[in-house]
Amino acid sequence: MNEHGPLMDESVLRRALRLEADEIPSRRLDPALVAAAARAGIAPRTVAVAVMAAFAAGWLWSEAVRVVASGLAAAGLDPLGAAIEVVAAAAVQLAPLAEVATQPTIPLALLTAAAMAVIFERRGRVHAKEA
Repeated sequence: MNEHGPLMDESVLRRALRLEADEIPSRRLDPALVAAAARAGIAPRTVAVAVMAAFAAGWLWSEAVRVVASGLAAAGLDPLGAAIEVVAAAAVQLAPLAEVATQPTIPLALLTAAAMAVIFERRGRVHAKEA
């Protein structure tokens, strides 16, 4: 506590907010303003407007994608079919790599290599003595 009563000291507030040196505002942090903003919360009307705006944006986006897809289909193009073909071709090319990566010897070899690197770095480099 400080001489102002139950309000937090500014240094305590800065540590609690974990502000970096470049994030510290030029003005002093007023704990009373921070507490008032926390108590105020968000008005239900604001939440309702945000939900309605998100719904409207999602609906407009889905309608735009539908119009573009139907326009491409009318022009004789099949974007979904093309995307499926690309993914299938990539899967065929990546299947051998995935099969090798899932073999039990690969993770074991990687773990052994990592352990050896850690042991080597902890011991330090060994230099041969000149004869």
